[in-house]
Amino acid sequence: MVSHRSLRWSWATLCRRPPGLRNPKASGSADGSAGGSLLADSSFATFDEVARDRLSQHTGIWPPAFWPVVHLGFGYARLRYGLDLHHAAPIDAIRATNVPILLIHGMKDRNIPPRHSRELHAANPRTVLWEVPAAGQVQSYATDPQEYARRAVAWFQIH
Repeated sequence: MVSHRSLRWSWATLCRRPPGLRNPKASGSADGSAGGSLLADSSFATFDEVARDRLSQHTGIWPPAFWPVVHLGFGYARLRYGLDLHHAAPIDAIRATNVPILLIHGMKDRNIPPRHSRELHAANPRTVLWEVPAAGQVQSYATDPQEYARRAVAWFQIH
């Protein structure tokens, strides 16, 4: 069984860095007790929500209608692999951390709606949200590499 703590740590280690930013300050521990900072690009709030969003995008059906399907899949993952996907929720990690987090999300993201990053931002006042107007899914760097690098480098220098 994958623990909630290891899922939080895994999410924190998946944050993207622009090329050239190889050794930022240490990102701190999974529980947020150490210093440092994180950068997260195009994040989802909970796996439950993003799964329903993705199914809706492919079918045009209202996302909450997929609750039974998603939870059957969660049950299968738990029985077959011992994985509790209910705990795949970056929003829980963000609520519990003291680590400053720069959230970046493209406003034209068709895979993960920008509201996920807004929910993450609302969950912790230490986060900063940069919404990139013309960017799609993890396309913020490609859309404006100079601004992305400027913000990322400044973020890690300040925190």
